Amino acid sequence: MKKIFIAILLGLMTIGLTTSCSTNSPSGIVKSYMKCLTSKDAKGIVELSYIEGLTKNGEELEKYKAEYLEMLSKEDAFKSLDDKGGIKSTDILNEDVSDNPEPGSIAFVTVKTVFKNGEEVEDKVKVVMDKNGKWKVALY
Repeated sequence: MKKIFIAILLGLMTIGLTTSCSTNSPSGIVKSYMKCLTSKDAKGIVELSYIEGLTKNGEELEKYKAEYLEMLSKEDAFKSLDDKGGIKSTDILNEDVSDNPEPGSIAFVTVKTVFKNGEEVEDKVKVVMDKNGKWKVALY
């Protein structure tokens, strides 16, 4: 599970801070997620994450969130971001979302991130609307 988490975290580190947008829009959630990631706010990251298959069983979801939070709280969880010197800038290039999203809807946010070491990455981030109508960053 730790190897899967690290692979997901590395992919999500390419997401960045964006210009102003609604918090409960796909782009807004990506922005909030990255703010949490760059400030190493493990609890915020967990709260903004969508975990497939665990959304129906509250007890199982809470157990997984606790394990995920514990992993994020370890010193090396943010090492890859630190190795790149942190994030210099990001731009949302595109948001692909249906006109009338409902729980279970999927959106994709294309983001360009420039790290302080000069590395540039363009990535497509999957975002899912949960059963409460809140957008979350997909962890699968």
